[in-house]
Amino acid sequence: MAGFKRGCLALLVLALFQGPVRDAHAAICPSKDFPTFLAAYMNSIDVQKAFTLEPLQKLTTVDAEPEPKQVRHLLGSRELEFPLIPDAKTIDVRGLTLQITDRDQFSAAVKLQKPDTGYQVIYRFGFDTCWVLNEIQDDSI
Repeated sequence: MAGFKRGCLALLVLALFQGPVRDAHAAICPSKDFPTFLAAYMNSIDVQKAFTLEPLQKLTTVDAEPEPKQVRHLLGSRELEFPLIPDAKTIDVRGLTLQITDRDQFSAAVKLQKPDTGYQVIYRFGFDTCWVLNEIQDDSI
């Protein structure tokens, strides 16, 4: 029993110092296959909450002189507004397109955009034991 308590305490300490993903250890990974994971992520706010890094890094393009620049923010649970990525029906209704732009065994990027407008957001995921959203890059101008 003492070993079990020490193990639980060690996991708690690790979670506190690692910059935990909210509920990821308690949640079951929807899939290690990225397209399957992405479909589950888009269709469930609970999955989004469980597999989003906190604080989440957000890069926003702002209009500046002489050129637009990227501003970096770290978003905690109070600043995150779910859904971070809309579901397929919402994407269709809003006239958006979604495509996986980069993918290897440890990272993936998804681009959400509205054709013929300045709206473009890139979502970056990393993989350890499951996929986790670790950055949003909003290039919309």
